[in-house]
Amino acid sequence: MNKRITIERLHTTVSGARLVETWEEVASRWAYFDNLQSLRVVLRYLPDVEPGMRILYGQKIFDVEDVKDVEERQKEIHLTVKQVDLFRMDTEVHIYRVTGTKGQYNLVSASKELITTVLCKPVFEVPIQSDADGKPLEFKVSKKIIVPLDTDIRLGDEIHLGGRQYLVKDVLSCRHWLEVLFESEVIGHDRY
Repeated sequence: MNKRITIERLHTTVSGARLVETWEEVASRWAYFDNLQSLRVVLRYLPDVEPGMRILYGQKIFDVEDVKDVEERQKEIHLTVKQVDLFRMDTEVHIYRVTGTKGQYNLVSASKELITTVLCKPVFEVPIQSDADGKPLEFKVSKKIIVPLDTDIRLGDEIHLGGRQYLVKDVLSCRHWLEVLFESEVIGHDRY
């Protein structure tokens, strides 16, 4: 057992009106990777390891699909795992949120506040139609980005990507990252 791994469990909490999912460390152990027949990780017995957890090894992430206590002796466990194909996040995105504040005479004014700056991966779509010669008639540009799972982003937030501003339409949790869908471009900086 010569590989140092970290075992994590997905933890869900409620923050305001949204569910926040984060990965929490369960244990860090020495293990052995057996790649001969199927992707299997062998380590000394550890209670409470179950399918649905994940293993981190270097820059690689593996989903735990099955856990077997060898001969039920509580000495060694075998984990059947599947490597997660992660997106390389190499594009910077700024996330802004509109906040309302009460001023003098109970007047409410809105201002835009920078929430965070994270690395993301823009996801581009293929042409949706082609003519008889096979030439594309219409291309779709990026309408989705992939960001780290613990990113604080909500519907209605504004993202600044590649010199343009967009409104967040939907945020989907995909176990290891968030898919952020956006639509209309915000024109100018005086929207608020």
